[in-house]
Amino acid sequence: MRNTMLVPATLLTPPFFGTIAAIDFGSVGHLAAHEMMHAFDVNGRKYDDNLKSRDWWTPRSLEEYNKRVLCFRNSANGGGVAPDLSEPDDVKDSEMMSDVLGLPGLLDAYAAKTSPPESLLHLDGLERYTSNQLFFISFCYKWCSKVKLTGRYPDVSMRCNMPLKNTPQFASAFNCTEGSAMNPKEKCSFW
Repeated sequence: MRNTMLVPATLLTPPFFGTIAAIDFGSVGHLAAHEMMHAFDVNGRKYDDNLKSRDWWTPRSLEEYNKRVLCFRNSANGGGVAPDLSEPDDVKDSEMMSDVLGLPGLLDAYAAKTSPPESLLHLDGLERYTSNQLFFISFCYKWCSKVKLTGRYPDVSMRCNMPLKNTPQFASAFNCTEGSAMNPKEKCSFW
C-alpha cells in the first residue's frame, strides 16, 4: 500500500492555475497541501509511517492534538477558542483540519517563491488587489458553489472563513480590524 494523490488536469488551467504564483499557490497549491495533511487529520494520525493502523502517539501528544482540533471546531461554529467536551472523531473534523494544517507551510512556500516584482503584476478586473490578497481570494474561490453541500463535508463558507480567520497573514493582507469576525483576538493554532 502507498500514498497517492491524483490531480485532475482540469485543475491545471486558469482560473485555478497558470496565471500568477498567488493564484497557483492559493488554489491548486492548497488542494495539494490539503491532501497531504490528511496524514495528520483525525483519521490519518492513526497510521504509522508504514501505513499500519496503531496507536503510536503519546497520551500527551493526543491530548494536545484533540485540544487544538476542538479549538478549530469551536472557531468554525462561531465560538471562541475554548474547547468543548466532545471528541474530534468525525469526517468533518478531518476535512476541516486538512484545510487548516496545510496553510502555514503553503504560505511559507509562496513567500519563498515570490519576489517583490510579483506584487506589481495585476490581473484584468482584479487590479485593486495585491498579490497576497489574490492568494487568499484564490484559496476561497475554489469553494464557490450554487449547491449547499450536506453530509460528510463541512459547509463551503466554513472551509474558506475558518482557516483564514485564524491566519495572521490574512488579517494583515486585508487590514482586518483586531477583534472583528475575520481577525479574532484569540486565534487557534496548530503548529
